Amino acid sequence: MAKSKKRVKIDENIKISVKRQPKSRENPDSYFDYYPSWSFSKCDFEHEKWSLKKSDFLNEILDKLISFERRKWSDIVNDDKHNHWIDCKDFSKEAKKRLEELNLHYDQLFSLRLTGTLRLFGYIQDGVYYVIWYDPNHEICPSYKKHT
Repeated sequence: MAKSKKRVKIDENIKISVKRQPKSRENPDSYFDYYPSWSFSKCDFEHEKWSLKKSDFLNEILDKLISFERRKWSDIVNDDKHNHWIDCKDFSKEAKKRLEELNLHYDQLFSLRLTGTLRLFGYIQDGVYYVIWYDPNHEICPSYKKHT
């Protein structure tokens, strides 16, 4: 038979201070030391413009992702500002609306540059890049040239 649990009655006038600490502290930038891997489980396959279904995956994307696998995230993130975190507040209205529809609540997404205008948007968790969108025309977060 299982032992019954002892119940301790605590005096209501006694204040108990419990300091909660995480079991393990993890550096949020620890992914910098990893080589990238890829996940497509969060892809928005339903969007009419930004779905990977609209891409020529083998010719446009796969070779680039394979080449990124030779570099650590620290090298990719610090790659002359081509690959970088972008605040979601700077996204187009359509992209912000789509994030809400997908119930994705992020402050930033990572833009991975594949060609001049072609980007993948997603987030990095434990060294894994979770692809959300394929952006062939730089529409999710358009950049505007100065003085035009």
